[in-house]
Amino acid sequence: MLSHTSGFAYAFNSAETNAMSQRAHYRASTRPLLHDPGARWTYGDSTAILGKVVERVTGKKCYDFQQTHIYQPLGMTDSGHFLAEKDTARLNPAYNRNPKRDSGGDLVQQPNTGYTPYLGADGGLLGTASDYIRFLQMLLNGGRLDGVRILSEASVRELLRNQLGNQPIQTQVSAQPALSCDFPLGSGADGFSLGFQLKERAEDGKRPPGSFSWGGIHNTHFWGDPQHGIAVVLLTQLLPFYDARCMRLLCDVEREVYAHLTTE
Repeated sequence: MLSHTSGFAYAFNSAETNAMSQRAHYRASTRPLLHDPGARWTYGDSTAILGKVVERVTGKKCYDFQQTHIYQPLGMTDSGHFLAEKDTARLNPAYNRNPKRDSGGDLVQQPNTGYTPYLGADGGLLGTASDYIRFLQMLLNGGRLDGVRILSEASVRELLRNQLGNQPIQTQVSAQPALSCDFPLGSGADGFSLGFQLKERAEDGKRPPGSFSWGGIHNTHFWGDPQHGIAVVLLTQLLPFYDARCMRLLCDVEREVYAHLTTE
């Protein structure tokens, strides 16, 4: 099944999608910084801005660049920002956790109003777990997979290097509880690379230091463990981000993986 594997992949109509994208890019270019660069880490619009840099340098739309230089070479045949008509029935529905106290935390399916892509570099990717695991395998293999090189080994080392120095990531307090809870796990300890949260401290039964991770808004979580050569993808389709039950499931999966890890 196809899933919203990253970012803000909602079903807006075309006018709403274009207006949302334009507003996001305007906000990113005009609003003041929350703090001096290097002072501390705050989750923000960096990836959206990077996408605009890619478009200026390559002369291509970022989603086209990704398709040509990442998805196609890696054989990620089910990944992209557009939903083909033949794949409509494969798109998993998305759900919201019912916030009413007497609901028991049950799920409410989001209305199916048709799918229109969000084309910012910071989200909107559709794909499958089997596709995304190939991307993670490429990173664990130092930038290549099945004889195809996507990144140099030096680029991968830099991509997975902590860029924060002695400043760990901090809890990002939610301003929209229906969209996201406070996040992430590891706040106050973990670092951050050019694209991933980096595990810094050792914990029994969990991924080791040096592991990298992140997630998409619909609780689509992943991690890569270079020490053991392990990549894990867990795709749900549920808001809010960092939903407590989703995070318990992710932690349970992690404990099961490392409880059954062998040295053979």
